[in-house]
Amino acid sequence: VIVIVVTLVMRLLNGPLGAQLRAIRQSELRVKSLGYNVPLLKFSAFVLSAFIVGVAGSLAATLDQFVGVNYVVWTMSAEMLLATMVGGVGTLWGPFAAGFAIAFIRVLATDLTKRWMMILGLMYIFAVLLIPDGIASLFKRRRRTEVDETSHEPIEEVNP
Repeated sequence: VIVIVVTLVMRLLNGPLGAQLRAIRQSELRVKSLGYNVPLLKFSAFVLSAFIVGVAGSLAATLDQFVGVNYVVWTMSAEMLLATMVGGVGTLWGPFAAGFAIAFIRVLATDLTKRWMMILGLMYIFAVLLIPDGIASLFKRRRRTEVDETSHEPIEEVNP
């Protein structure tokens, strides 16, 4: 199910809808002046994210075989928001990686101490201070520097 949802999102974000949403992020007024219906595009993004969260909630309910009040607390939403911030806003794989890391650290921290929330809080603080653009930005920077280093080399030497 996750592979299907990720494939769907990647196809949508790499297509015209993704280009329009990225353009709205850069300059909403410019997109509106080009004739696009900006409120409809924003609503489409909201509906897409609600669909993804609905799928995730149904998978969680299926996994636990129980839906209780503990799913309707603000900390669940805060963890998703923080995973997005730590992973990198505007990326697809960064929040996934951060979510897995957070779940892994939570399991380790709950075994070690009763104050596992404090460990997660410190992790969030350090991540935001040290990597403000998220984990995904580290890989983008590395890829960009590799391209920059090769872009200065001449393609072909010419002897006069």
